[in-house]
Amino acid sequence: MKKIFILGLLCLSVLGGYAQDDSDDWKVGGKHYQEWEAKQTCTEVCGVRFGSSYENAKEILKRKYGEPEYLETDENTIVYHYKSYVGMIFTYISFCFQRDGALSYMNKCVMGYDCKTAEEAKNKRDAIWIKARSKYAAWHEGIDDNGFKYYESGCSPLGGFGNGFVVDIVKFDEPYNGCRYFSRIMYGPYNYVQEDF
Repeated sequence: MKKIFILGLLCLSVLGGYAQDDSDDWKVGGKHYQEWEAKQTCTEVCGVRFGSSYENAKEILKRKYGEPEYLETDENTIVYHYKSYVGMIFTYISFCFQRDGALSYMNKCVMGYDCKTAEEAKNKRDAIWIKARSKYAAWHEGIDDNGFKYYESGCSPLGGFGNGFVVDIVKFDEPYNGCRYFSRIMYGPYNYVQEDF
C-alpha cells in the first residue's frame, strides 16, 4: 500500500510540473489529466489487451509467435520461450489468466531472462528498465529483500494509481537449468474478478 501511495504522489508531482496555469484541465478528471493518464496506463502487451479472454489472446499470440510451449501452457497460462518483444529476445514470456467460472481475463504478463550471475541479472534488469521507462513519466524504485534494485511504473488498466508493472530480479533458492536469477518485467496481476456481497 505504501508503494502505491508513493507512486500516486510521484504521478501527482509530475502532473504539477506539466501544469502551466491554474486551468481546471489539469485537475483529476480534466482534459489534460485524462490525456496524461491514458499515456501512463498499461493497456496491452504483445498485441493483446489486458482483460482479453484466453481464447482471443491465444489466437493473437499464435499469429505473432506460433504455437505456445506445449508442456507449460494450460487453461490459465500461455507460455513461449526465446521470443522477441520491443527488440529484446526474452528467454521466457508467459500470459496468465483469471477466471470467474464463466469468463477468462488476461490479467498478468511476465517477460524475462534466465541469468547465471547476479551481475548478468542486473544488466538484463537495467536493459529492460531503459526500454520500459521511456514511455512512462513517473516511477518508484526501491531495494528488495535480496538487495536488488527494482522499479515500478505505469498505471493499472483497471484505473487508479495501482502499479502497471514492475521490473525486478527474482533469485531462485536452487539453480534452474544452471541459472540462479531471473530478470523480468511483470505486468499485473490485475484483479478483473471482483467478488462481493
